[in-house]
Amino acid sequence: MKSMTVINFVPRLQGETTIPLGPLYITSVLEHANCEVDFRDYQLASYENPLSQDSILDFLSDSQETLGISCLFNALPFILPSLQKIKEDVEKTIILGGPGPSAVAEKMMHHFPFIDVVVKGEGEHTVLDLAKELPYENIKGIAYCSDGKVISNPPRERINTLDELPFPAYDKADFSKYDHVGVITARGCPYHCSFCEVAPLWGHHTERRSVSSVISEVRMLHDQYGVKSLHINDDTFVLDKRWVHNFCNAIKAENIDVTWWCLGRINLMDEGLISAMADAGCVGIQYGIESGSEHVLELIRKRITIQQVKKVIEISVDHIDEVVSTFMWGFPFESMDDFYETIYLMGVVAEMGSLIKLLFLSPAPLSPLYREYANQLRFEEKFVSNLLWGIIEEKIPHGEKEEIFQMITQNPDVFSSFFYIHTPDVEKKYRVLKEAGLIL
Repeated sequence: MKSMTVINFVPRLQGETTIPLGPLYITSVLEHANCEVDFRDYQLASYENPLSQDSILDFLSDSQETLGISCLFNALPFILPSLQKIKEDVEKTIILGGPGPSAVAEKMMHHFPFIDVVVKGEGEHTVLDLAKELPYENIKGIAYCSDGKVISNPPRERINTLDELPFPAYDKADFSKYDHVGVITARGCPYHCSFCEVAPLWGHHTERRSVSSVISEVRMLHDQYGVKSLHINDDTFVLDKRWVHNFCNAIKAENIDVTWWCLGRINLMDEGLISAMADAGCVGIQYGIESGSEHVLELIRKRITIQQVKKVIEISVDHIDEVVSTFMWGFPFESMDDFYETIYLMGVVAEMGSLIKLLFLSPAPLSPLYREYANQLRFEEKFVSNLLWGIIEEKIPHGEKEEIFQMITQNPDVFSSFFYIHTPDVEKKYRVLKEAGLIL
């Protein structure tokens, strides 16, 4: 059984730190199989320039011969040059996983062959096979190179008994250094929103833990680690109303003194559900509304209406302390009228008492929108909302910035999320938002 360094690569540049559940699940599974694990979280690194190659290389020094690295798409361009240098200087096995690499596994292996393996989808069972040093051709759910060719093995079956997974290796985390603690009660989403890659990544299928398993984890976090507030990190927590009601009843029956946050969905909410959640300690909920145009909502297959939005926001702010509504702009079929309708609805729900977040459409590589509009992708710094933006000038040496930009622009099939879908009125929309103070 190989020893392994498991790394959560999330540079901390601004904002708050969050317990990295994915890598801690991987760590826990490996340790239960008697594999020695060196867990590291880059969020907690205290480098003056956390995006510089010197900082990243220093963090990766003295690691095990096998590196298992989890990262999101917006961190990929920063760590890849360091991994290439490590591979040139020291012989290590480099395994990438997490939502970012998983979505573009074969493309990454083609463009960056110094990576040994990319894990696709859920990693617990796959990484265990890798630690056992099984031949790559016998391991489902990976992409790798052999004789100069990219090999994509058959997908691994979804884990449909989530209760059997050990809890994340919380003993590896110093809770005093994290702002947020989370739990996962389910994996996957059944919806088909055209801008999203989460549901395709999970095969539009959801697997859920039992209420008793989740309550046991929440109880442990509360009693053993003193957790008083947590985030439920499901893509859509409210998919199964009966399950949510049972969870709320169990929280109250167990008398666990915790408050919690979650992601909701407009078309799944009603007053009974919202009231039960609030009564069980829910103090925050976020809704993805996306657009104020019925036309756009229909085209992105959101399956909600403006009337539903207004009704659910009104009920939510009456019961829950903090309600957040997220919107997007920059859809390729979004007319100026659609755009102004979105701005109007943002004002309406803000007046109701909801906080507002506005995002620029990012063409995620597994999303239907990316497949349809890949020929309209363009890269321009001011439009990129996913490159850890705003502080990059002062946090990364100029020469390295140019290298990273060149890597992104030369590989749009890997880094599509750093591009935008160009339409003739993007500049006009940008100016409107800028003048209104809705973007920086």
